[in-house]
Amino acid sequence: MINLKINKPIKKGTLIGLDLASKSGYAVIKSSNKKVSLVSYGSINIDRHSNELLRLHNTASLLVRTINPFITSKNTLITIENCYLGKWNPRTYGFLSRLSGYIIPSIINAYRGILTINNFKLLYPSTSKKLVGLKGNANKQDSVNYVNNIINNKRLEFKLIHNNICDAVILALAGGFDKEVKNV
Repeated sequence: MINLKINKPIKKGTLIGLDLASKSGYAVIKSSNKKVSLVSYGSINIDRHSNELLRLHNTASLLVRTINPFITSKNTLITIENCYLGKWNPRTYGFLSRLSGYIIPSIINAYRGILTINNFKLLYPSTSKKLVGLKGNANKQDSVNYVNNIINNKRLEFKLIHNNICDAVILALAGGFDKEVKNV
């Protein structure tokens, strides 16, 4: 568990950030009255050359199993990066939009009785960056630097190669900072 230096109010409970891609990043943050801690993080790689439906299924299955130990109550908020066209080709955009659409019902189905659609938030990358105090057009290195700054632990320092994990941390925090998101 890694304590985070957060200087603004954040929702209490479990905050999960998912940066969905061929290499999906995830972050699990626990927030209480006394502290905010990063309790788990990582990335999931899916073979880009496998069948698209298989990739969707495998990504959802792996993410559901990965976050399983942390979904213990209804006081959970899962923030997912909303799909945007950006610089990708239309095929990549199509896959990412289908992945977002596949993940949410997969998680709800796995945690029936605990999670509903109200436990989810979709945020665009620029919005999530602004909510944590970065510029909306911040680049990958800016995101990595931000996460390293709030961790303030020289033994654990993320590198640019970990940008998907850092984006997931930012998404989890942004969901917790976002005033539109009610305590669940």
